[in-house]
Amino acid sequence: MLTLAMVALSWGADIHVPVDQPTIVQALDVALAGDRIVVAAGNFCENVDVMVPGITIEGAGIGQTVIDGTCAAGLGVVSIQSGMGAITLSGLTIDGAYIYTDLVINEDTTVVATGVEFRHG
Repeated sequence: MLTLAMVALSWGADIHVPVDQPTIVQALDVALAGDRIVVAAGNFCENVDVMVPGITIEGAGIGQTVIDGTCAAGLGVVSIQSGMGAITLSGLTIDGAYIYTDLVINEDTTVVATGVEFRHG
């Protein structure tokens, strides 16, 4: 007897910055767990606070997509809050502008950073 099981797989949606949302922060505001935020090349002067579990933030490449710490507040340019599970960062430059820590990771969170440059933090 052959039994087949159907498994429902769910992938998150892609949210493109600046096409779908003008900023990374605004993309995070509408993102759901597992979504991927795809950020075009450019300089993004933002304070990015990740509070969505399992999110991916993917840029166009080191030196091409820059999260600029000039507009940061608090401790870091990119802050990952507690209990977010696995967060993926790729193809980004995170620039602390000699003022802020580039990346702050809180407890119960894993960050996989591939092709990410941390600068001036």
